[in-house]
Amino acid sequence: MGLTQDGIQDVFGVNHVGHFLFTLLLLPTIKASSPSRIVNVSSIVHRYPPSGGIEFDKLNDPNVQTAIQGYFQAKLANVLFTIELSKRLLDANVYCNCLHPGVINTELSRGHFATWSFWMKPLARIISIFLLTLDDGALTQLYCATSPEIEEKNYRGKYFVPFGVLGKTSNYGKDEELAKKLWDFSENFVKEKLGDDILSKCFD
Repeated sequence: MGLTQDGIQDVFGVNHVGHFLFTLLLLPTIKASSPSRIVNVSSIVHRYPPSGGIEFDKLNDPNVQTAIQGYFQAKLANVLFTIELSKRLLDANVYCNCLHPGVINTELSRGHFATWSFWMKPLARIISIFLLTLDDGALTQLYCATSPEIEEKNYRGKYFVPFGVLGKTSNYGKDEELAKKLWDFSENFVKEKLGDDILSKCFD
């Protein structure tokens, strides 16, 4: 695992900080286009972060976690971001939810499988048989983005699993105090790197 140009773990930067900034910059347009949706793709592995959930004091250290540990932490950040953002949009006609899409047969693990020995590679092919197809892997995202039930049932800050079913997060994934701490960290990080006014109009 490395660092981004801004000095934060690349896994965390790609999976959380970039999404955080991109979403907030789009918020004025999203709210102007209401009723609208924000869908964050997390993962079931959000259940397995480091102790404490988010290791804020170690996010500028590329060697303190493996890439897998960093990924688990970042997927928890997706859930926590959804919780806090949804709270801040309660008075807007914007429905913010997150999801675990399932374990899908994509090329995401190709680098990992490439390191397996010749005798282990058949196991990878067997595992792939039990993974979701690309089409099935998109169903929960589509549900959150398009289903009338999201508005009809006022689903906000929820976590869904395949296929469009309400799921349960980990205890860390329910921690509103941790969600607020992550928000403050992310906001301060963005302002430090890009200036105090970068997010000034997001919630106008």
